[in-house]
Parts: sequence; structure tokens; C-alpha cells
Amino acid sequence: ARPQPEDRRRNPDQRAAQQLVLVQEDAAGLVQNATTAQIPGALDDLYAAAGSVTDLGVKVSGAGTGFKLWAPTAQKVSVAVYDTGVDRTTALLPATFDRATGVWVATSAANLTGKYYRYVVEVFVRGVGLVRNLVTDPYSVSVTTDSRRSYIADLSSDALKPAGWDATRVPAKVA
Repeated sequence: ARPQPEDRRRNPDQRAAQQLVLVQEDAAGLVQNATTAQIPGALDDLYAAAGSVTDLGVKVSGAGTGFKLWAPTAQKVSVAVYDTGVDRTTALLPATFDRATGVWVATSAANLTGKYYRYVVEVFVRGVGLVRNLVTDPYSVSVTTDSRRSYIADLSSDALKPAGWDATRVPAKVA
């Protein structure tokens, strides 16, 4: 086995956040075979702090619009914003990675209620390289009829509540 770079010996958690590659070499050190592995439970252990994140998805507030996506193996994440369910991208918001939780966070100072979005997620795929995927939000509250884009909605908005919603008593027990 080859020695690890000095910084990896000091920080073993850093190894788990990167690709694990197993290499078979012959006696002369020539690579004969290689494969990758993902250790079960490693991401859960490494990003255990994500359990305390309760606001994944999109949230609209007086401060603007925020997006949170748990994607600890992604290399890069952005949010593509659209005016409608079929128009071209009107904004691309870069997301930053929180190393403690594995959550990517993007924000806009604007209230984007009524617009649509998708995450642009770049991941490493073995045998292919870097792949860019356009995906809806797994925490979406609504999507377009073809399920290709997530909808930005403030569910506490009066415009989205049926008549009498706030006055209706919550049932004590649901069958």
C-alpha cells in the first residue's frame, strides 16, 4: 500500500468525503485493475449533523427565497430559476456546501413565489466522469404537470388557501 498524503493521515474524515478507489498492482507497481467503493453508513456518519436540518427544500420569507438540498456527494450545485413551467432559465443561483451537514444552500434576495426551479447537480460517475443533472427538488411542495420543474410556493400565503381555511378546526383524530 502506498502512503497517504500527510493531510489525509491527520484528517481521516476527509477520506470518507472523497472517492474511495481500490487499485490492484503487479510486483512492478503497474496498475492491473481498479474499482471504487462506497462504505455503507459512511455518509450518514460523516453528515450526522444533517439530522438537525428541518428546512430542506425551498422557503420564501421577507428576506427572499432560500433553497436547501442534501447532496453530500455532489461536486457542485446551482439553482436554475424559470418564470414559467416551460420558459428558459432566467437566473442561475450558485449554492454553497456546508461540510458539517452535506447540505447545499442557495439564496435570492427576491421573493420568487410563483416561479419554477430545478437543481443543477454535478456528480462524478465512474467510467464517465463529471455529469450534470437537472433535477426537481425531492422536497417540492408542487411540480409542473409534466413533473420537470418544482414550483416555488409560500404555503402560508392567503392566495393559496381555500376559503375558510384558517377558520376550519383541525380534527382531533384522523381515521
